[in-house]
Amino acid sequence: MNYLTHLKKFQFNIHSFIFINNVINLPLNEDIERTLSLIGNEKYVSSVNYYHHAQPTSCNIYSYSCTNIIEYYFNITNNFPGGLFMNVKSITLYDEYPFEHEFFIQISQSFPIVKRLSLTNKKPQIENNLEESALTVVKFSCLVVLNFDEAHDHYVEQFLFDTKTFIPNNVLLGIEYNQFKRITHNFTKSKTRNNCAKMGYVYEE
Repeated sequence: MNYLTHLKKFQFNIHSFIFINNVINLPLNEDIERTLSLIGNEKYVSSVNYYHHAQPTSCNIYSYSCTNIIEYYFNITNNFPGGLFMNVKSITLYDEYPFEHEFFIQISQSFPIVKRLSLTNKKPQIENNLEESALTVVKFSCLVVLNFDEAHDHYVEQFLFDTKTFIPNNVLLGIEYNQFKRITHNFTKSKTRNNCAKMGYVYEE
């Protein structure tokens, strides 16, 4: 403790989970950031997510300068604060609220070299019926592994429809076989043909 007074820089990335039964007086992002502002001149970012069902409450706190050294980012929700993470190679997306197309645009821009992406979300997209010709194609140019874990069909379509998402060649896809077969109309749907042809291997979960 005697040496802490000599500390010049403190970089950290803390991701914690806790089960909370009493939802009264839960801390907010603003509360955490206000507390952190008392520590030096570093800028800090916090993302607190409260889930009503299976998942515990999660909290991700990191120093802004740490965005250049973080290599993974877990449990990204619609509350994702944004930013540019040049070294993150692995991300997981989870929420109890829908991920819309704009969310995936933001994710692809914030994590330009992501190689492993896992998605869990059972809620259908509200804006799924938007005219596809008017959508900006999301680009995940470095993707190597794509895994769907309890994902609604809309999110599989989000990545398999070439009108919505661009993926590179030889992507390892993790998906339940019957879901994959259903969405591709028994592997005949034209919108899925290009991206499915880029899949190096498909396995059943």
